[in-house]
Amino acid sequence: MPQLDLSSFPSQLFWLAITFALLYLIMAKAILPQITSVLQGRQDRISSDLEKADHMKAEAERMEEEYNSSLENTRSKASAIIAKAVTKAEEFSKKKHSELDAVLAKKAEEADKMIAGAKEQAIKEMTGISADLVVMITDKLTKINVSKNEASERVAKLLKDKIG
Repeated sequence: MPQLDLSSFPSQLFWLAITFALLYLIMAKAILPQITSVLQGRQDRISSDLEKADHMKAEAERMEEEYNSSLENTRSKASAIIAKAVTKAEEFSKKKHSELDAVLAKKAEEADKMIAGAKEQAIKEMTGISADLVVMITDKLTKINVSKNEASERVAKLLKDKIG
């Protein structure tokens, strides 16, 4: 193999040094600056993106705080509206209950009057019929003549005592 021949070593080392120096210069002057600028651009873009992300995160947190504040404000307003509506409903209910109580009391009073009238009418009718029966029974059983007025008075007194 020719590259292992010791007589050609100096020329191989010479060309190796020239090739190495040329490649080093090409790398140092042309390729490494491009790689450096690409890496620097990438680093700048990453930094910019991180800065934008931090800014967006701060903006999102601010918007979330505004949203939560607005939501809490809306909830408190809704609670106030609901409380006001409940109060109005209770007032309306109390008003309607009092009106209904008044109507029911009036109807109960009217019913009591009707019952009292019916009771008096029933007592009058019972008194008349009972007085006639008393007159007939006392005449047939005892042969005592009792006047219809006397029988009516006694029957009325007895009915008032018993019925009230």
